Amino acid sequence: MDYTERIGGYQIRDVTYLLDPGNNSNKIPLEFDIVKWLQHDPVMVTDLRTGVQTIQTEYCYSIGFLVWDSHESDFYLRSVGMRWVDEMDCMPRKFSDEVIIFADNMAHLLLNNELEEATIADLPTIKKIWTGTESDGEVE
Repeated sequence: MDYTERIGGYQIRDVTYLLDPGNNSNKIPLEFDIVKWLQHDPVMVTDLRTGVQTIQTEYCYSIGFLVWDSHESDFYLRSVGMRWVDEMDCMPRKFSDEVIIFADNMAHLLLNNELEEATIADLPTIKKIWTGTESDGEVE
């Protein structure tokens, strides 16, 4: 799921795990992927989960993660190596503001819905609340 629009080629979205975490999903802290999108020449790509082949003209890579810290009741930014620092000069201010707003709104949602100990196992519930498919816990 995408949580923000693409702003200057950057976006907040769900983390994609190559392997299903299975029963460990209740031990992995809730986190969101901060990605950068780039364009490339058309290339055939095979989805590793379904085997379906499609032609792609863009790709994204992680520059960082917003990770929920249940002890602090807030998110922290975890960079992938030095990518976040490397991107700071070209990242639109509007997107860096969006990261802060998203983290604040998501923290508010978690705390108001008694999800202080949120893990990736809680993501389906969080998505329902975030998208407004449940009546309580609206995001400001």
